[in-house]
Amino acid sequence: MRIDLRSHIRDIPDFPKPGIVFKDITPLLAHPEAFRAAIDAIIEHFRGRVDMVLGIESRGFIVG
Repeated sequence: MRIDLRSHIRDIPDFPKPGIVFKDITPLLAHPEAFRAAIDAIIEHFRGRVDMVLGIESRGFIVG
């Protein structure tokens, strides 16, 4: 089964300022199957090309 990851990412218009659309991944984090699919897609994209993963903020740390 293929999961539509876009359906788990919410747009927050005009945040943090007018004209910017913030992509909220909270719904993705709340759905274990979708989150696993996102991580698997990232792994496949970078397989064999990355030696280390570093996350610099709270959600980046979860993915890292």
